[in-house]
Amino acid sequence: MLFQYANPANPQAHYEGTGPEILEQAGRVDAFVAGLGTGAPHGGGAGPAGGRPGHPGGGRRPAAGESVLGLRSLEDGFVPPIFDPAAIDASHPGEHCRRGAAVRRLLAEEGLFVGLSSGAVLHAALRWAERVEEGRVVLLFADAGWKYLSSGAWEGTVEEAAARLNGRLSW
Repeated sequence: MLFQYANPANPQAHYEGTGPEILEQAGRVDAFVAGLGTGAPHGGGAGPAGGRPGHPGGGRRPAAGESVLGLRSLEDGFVPPIFDPAAIDASHPGEHCRRGAAVRRLLAEEGLFVGLSSGAVLHAALRWAERVEEGRVVLLFADAGWKYLSSGAWEGTVEEAAARLNGRLSW
């Protein structure tokens, strides 16, 4: 088992691969937002934000007590061994309802079938965008919607889907 939460190759892969790819494709990056799971994209420099001065990095985590596999709530006490809190400038808790609305929006408006942790990332990036007049924000969507097909995340209203997801471990 690779144990992505403690494997030093995880942030190293972001430092050598994801970070340079983002810079090559995006050019200027004013902020980087990714989910807080292992913390590897931030600490590994996947974001041009990854601990580099002048590039704010943000993370999206579940609210305490929520279970979204891949994302961890720091308030629940799990801090991945490779996570470097100095690599992010802000960390915001997400909620099922907001994540659900965001994934539905990405599917309807952009044709992106992403998972719930990616919905949390979009929600955090939109909150960041409300506070600045201009800038380029890079988002890392690290999961896919197919993993959540049996969760009911796309059935009924967003509020009904959030109620179904409450207290349920989301893969």
